Amino acid sequence: MTGPTNTEGVRIMDKVIVAIPALGDSRFKRWGKTLTGVDRTKTNGYAYLGSFLAIGRKAELSVGSYILLYHEYGSRRYTTPVAEVVRVTAEATLAPVLKVEGRDWALDLRNKAAELFVQEAPTLRGDEEALVPALVALPYDRRAAVLTAVDQAIGER
Repeated sequence: MTGPTNTEGVRIMDKVIVAIPALGDSRFKRWGKTLTGVDRTKTNGYAYLGSFLAIGRKAELSVGSYILLYHEYGSRRYTTPVAEVVRVTAEATLAPVLKVEGRDWALDLRNKAAELFVQEAPTLRGDEEALVPALVALPYDRRAAVLTAVDQAIGER
């Protein structure tokens, strides 16, 4: 039997169960995948990083995570691909974020989807900003040693 877990200072990601919709015509391609990142060097569907999801089923996902949904509609001869990015909400729903149609869906969606994963630089206070030039001025090996020491000090808390 294990003792209580100390989670002070640790943010536990809230998870919800959401239904992954089976969009489009079942005669054609349709799939979903969790979107964990985008490789801007690729111009096709392989640019989208993540794990595939079973469409028409439920999945437990973190609130705020993104899902890429793909489906096709039309006649057997002329299909139109549709790709959309949705976000998991705290209410266990999927909120639309981006949507494109057409054969060039992967390229049309790529840069917009990649922007979803760009994180803003943290804002530093005055005393913290003063540390940056001092660290930059250090030779690489000394800077690495200082940052390692900081990591160790944080781990000891």
